[in-house]
Amino acid sequence: MILIVDVNVIISALIKDSKSREVLTFSSFIFYSPDTLLESIEKYEEEIMEKSGIMGEEFETLLNFILGKVNVVKQEDYKFKLEEAKGILGHVDVEDVPFIALALSIENDGI
Repeated sequence: MILIVDVNVIISALIKDSKSREVLTFSSFIFYSPDTLLESIEKYEEEIMEKSGIMGEEFETLLNFILGKVNVVKQEDYKFKLEEAKGILGHVDVEDVPFIALALSIENDGI
């Protein structure tokens, strides 16, 4: 099963040892996410570390492990669907537009 994974799922998996982390790290699903995922994680990294209680090298190890389970797709590979995605969801949450664009551009089973 191929799934587009939202940044909130990744952040949740980083903050605590939860179902999100379990599914991301131990399931047989194939995960994809747009490269905006990396920007969001970087933007909120301090807050994520504070909430998780995991700092420094330990946090980087967990982040790399989780990101190793996600195929991060460059914008150039889904940019042709950005306008369509903006029409679908842009009025609700502009930050989710890349996830919809990616879902429209590759074969997948859902977000």
